[in-house]
Amino acid sequence: MIKDKKVSEIINEILKKEMNKTIESFVQVEKVNKEVTGRSLEMDYKNMVLLYPSILLEYVDNLEKNTTYNEEQGKIIKNTQKQLENWISIYESPNIVSECYEYLIQEKNNLDSVFKEKTRNRGLEESLLLASAKIGGIALRNLQRENNNLDGVMEEYPYSKEELKMIDKFGEITKKQEIIEEYVELNYIEDDEEEF
Repeated sequence: MIKDKKVSEIINEILKKEMNKTIESFVQVEKVNKEVTGRSLEMDYKNMVLLYPSILLEYVDNLEKNTTYNEEQGKIIKNTQKQLENWISIYESPNIVSECYEYLIQEKNNLDSVFKEKTRNRGLEESLLLASAKIGGIALRNLQRENNNLDGVMEEYPYSKEELKMIDKFGEITKKQEIIEEYVELNYIEDDEEEF
């Protein structure tokens, strides 16, 4: 299907991650179903998510419409519906490259929102792009200091370990986007690129 190994690896990684999220989400809705109705499906969730995601979505939609549940259970059901819809849109997409690219954009935006919220709590409210540039500058200056090309004390990063991990993840997602962009440039004609 996809000739470029890197693009194929990125897509497989995204599919695996989304499949696991979808399975976990469905397991949660099955716990709600058991609490509400006293019944649950006995099935291989992985195979169902892979082979029959539309049937699972219909099942969850019926649970949502035909049972009485509390607010917390309702959130679990709604989350599962959304997760199944997301999984179906990626997994069953005729253009899986663009779906995976859209997924990466969404993941990057979500990560950026969480990062802004964390830094807002410390009075910074920075984007991951700005934070990446900052730590890149600090790392470069520290390297220059190690090589005696710059005076001054070694600088410390103004971020927690968790925030530094988020910055690294942001960089990883950006690299994946670049690989897909390069793949599209090399493999699609101009008309197709406009659609992408």
